Amino acid sequence: MSPENMIEAILAGEDVDAFKLIGAFRRGYPVKNLSRLLCSSNKRAVAAGAYIANQIGYMLRPCITELTALLDSESAQIRSDVIHGLGACATVKHTETLGKLILALDDPDPFVHRAAILSIARSRDDTRLAYGVRAAAELAPGTVFEDLAQVFRSSERVDTETLVWLIEHQNPIARRFAVGVACRAEIILDAERLAIAEHCDDEKGQSVLDEMRRRPKPMGARIAWINFVPEDSPTH
Repeated sequence: MSPENMIEAILAGEDVDAFKLIGAFRRGYPVKNLSRLLCSSNKRAVAAGAYIANQIGYMLRPCITELTALLDSESAQIRSDVIHGLGACATVKHTETLGKLILALDDPDPFVHRAAILSIARSRDDTRLAYGVRAAAELAPGTVFEDLAQVFRSSERVDTETLVWLIEHQNPIARRFAVGVACRAEIILDAERLAIAEHCDDEKGQSVLDEMRRRPKPMGARIAWINFVPEDSPTH
């Protein structure tokens, strides 16, 4: 079945092997065609499109407008998939999108705000994160996002004192942001920053912390956290 026929079948409500369509996109089938699913009135088709977006994230720039609109979807699964997709492809040219990814830290569904924390943790572009935080503050004035913009004013790394302040913040959004920031590393995961993040009482924040510890490390990576033992853990 051709990629065009697979999309038509999904739009018609038929079951299709999503991995075959994902493979077609990865082999060069124009990603813009995914918009047909993302903009469909068929909820199953939209969900399929969001799932595919999750799988091919870095390729999605032709569909950023359509994906950004789905951050307001009533489906938590779609919102979560879209966050993963956009987190892999949005750039500083997509300021509103970056802002809405940060706003997802306030999503009422815990698995969606977990996706938002992961999006921060996996980001290797300090400037992009700074743009996103400032955009979130502009989209939600008078909220905790303005506090975040104050402590992440530029692409400079959040210092340890500020990270402690965030992890102890009364607002759970700030604590989730702190976990994402603490887990950001291209090669090194900083033991001191992870120790600070251990004090976050947000369940999904803790799950992100655990996941980032388990993630595969690049060849030759320095594993700064491998001997980390939380202060309240027994020593051996």
